[in-house]
Amino acid sequence: MSQWLCLLVAATSLLGCPSEEPAKTEQLPSSSDADKVPEGPAMISEPAADPIIEPTTEPEPPLTLSSTESYTGAMTCVACQAKQMSVTIRPDGVYQVLVRLLDEDRIVAQRFGRWQKVDESTGVAVKLLGTEYVLLAEPEQGGLIWFDPTSTEKLTLVSTEDHLYHHPMPITGVFRYMADAGNLIECHSQLKLPVLQRADSLALEKAYLDAIKEPAEPMVVGVEATIVTTPGEEGGDERWQIDGFIETSGVASCEEKFAEPTITGTYWKLLTIDGMEVTAGESKLEIHVVLGAEARAHGFAGCNRYFAQYEVDDSSIRLHSIGGTKRACPSGGMNAEKAFLDALGLVDSYKITGQSMTLFHSGQPLLKLEAVYLN
Repeated sequence: MSQWLCLLVAATSLLGCPSEEPAKTEQLPSSSDADKVPEGPAMISEPAADPIIEPTTEPEPPLTLSSTESYTGAMTCVACQAKQMSVTIRPDGVYQVLVRLLDEDRIVAQRFGRWQKVDESTGVAVKLLGTEYVLLAEPEQGGLIWFDPTSTEKLTLVSTEDHLYHHPMPITGVFRYMADAGNLIECHSQLKLPVLQRADSLALEKAYLDAIKEPAEPMVVGVEATIVTTPGEEGGDERWQIDGFIETSGVASCEEKFAEPTITGTYWKLLTIDGMEVTAGESKLEIHVVLGAEARAHGFAGCNRYFAQYEVDDSSIRLHSIGGTKRACPSGGMNAEKAFLDALGLVDSYKITGQSMTLFHSGQPLLKLEAVYLN
């Protein structure tokens, strides 16, 4: 294991100690601060390139890795929620990062991206493009150290063999299927791999073939995926395994998909009901709604998955025929679920501002939601 990294962050709200605002999913950049994440559905596109940090010293030879390296660690502090950060860095320039709230066992940020070597005044560093995270190389340190600039707290990351991409993660990417084979280019890292024909790949292929107009045309899709190795198979050892199909987007490029959220086809995460923050209790999934194809809505309500019919016309919206699974959960989660589903049945209009959407009842704001991208 190399000992080349020590973590430094110049300014991050994600692992810092928030003042009065509740923790929420970090907006991990994009063309308009738009690359975002979830448990189920979502939107998709390619973020604008991060500005290159100019070296302040004579450039050193490019940092190279002979193998994939992963690190993980946890932070607790008096004025903030306990968090765990994990990062995987690949020799091909691709990284994956994940941050989880430990008290709620809930993921608040995760994404693929590309890392870039830069030179800081204190030494060679690695910038995780699309984030504020910088990994500072310090040979005397055996792991990564995350210094919180807003306090005296620090986060120590230790080496682990548990690479993040071995776990299912919601991603967005451009899918193309031709000659009985498919490939997927992840939007933010531009990692292109063949798609393994097993698990939920058939659902992806069917939805893609139903959505395209011309054979083999590109289509942005949302899936849950892992990276697996398949020694001996044609096309290389690594492949995407589609662990869950989410949806097709109807657009051909990441830029087009991430340009601006629309009320339909977007993963909308719940922020508040009547101005009060609502969580899903002990559930690891966040409360959300997706207004999908054929006027059908679906999502997660706190304990159960639900579905409904909807009607949208200009600024008006109505959801009806709401139903779902019947899983029981602790009272806190059931209370949140009932409040959310009751509110969905009352909304009659909506307004989208930037990446947020407010649903109204008789002119009064009832639900506030946020557009969440897959990563």
